[in-house]
Amino acid sequence: MMRTIGLMLAAGTLLSIGWLLMLRSPDLPIAAQLPPTIAQPKEILPSQAPSEPERILPGIQPDGFLQLPNGWRLRPAGRYLELGNFPVTMALHPSGQFLAVLHAGMGEHEVVIVDLNPKKQRIHSRYSVDQTFIGLTFSPDGRHLFASGGEFEVVHQWDFERGSLSNPRP
Repeated sequence: MMRTIGLMLAAGTLLSIGWLLMLRSPDLPIAAQLPPTIAQPKEILPSQAPSEPERILPGIQPDGFLQLPNGWRLRPAGRYLELGNFPVTMALHPSGQFLAVLHAGMGEHEVVIVDLNPKKQRIHSRYSVDQTFIGLTFSPDGRHLFASGGEFEVVHQWDFERGSLSNPRP
């Protein structure tokens, strides 16, 4: 029913324009023969022009929200800690005090160690890696951290002590 009405309105508009074009005087341009509302758009004064919306870039906003690239806004339930450009996986240390985060995006590939102390959560250390992807785990005793080497088909290994990585072995 609605489709039929829409088609009838469209056909009526096309017929009206067609009649105007057929009845027009050959001496005058088409725009001069059309009603003023069709022929000449109204002049918009600067005070009437729509103002441009404020440009909001993705990231943490002054009001505490996180603006996503798709326009959504998130409000973290806890404290927000910026880690890097593309965290792909995380591993919790057996003690529960540290969190290892593996980044494998367009930026630098790295392992970030976060101190989860409730009084002062912070990034404890960062360690750059040539290539990484997905795999990340602590040894059961928490003394070593392992990360996949991505397309290099290696497993990176570090010694882990009190939030610091040392003695890297590919």
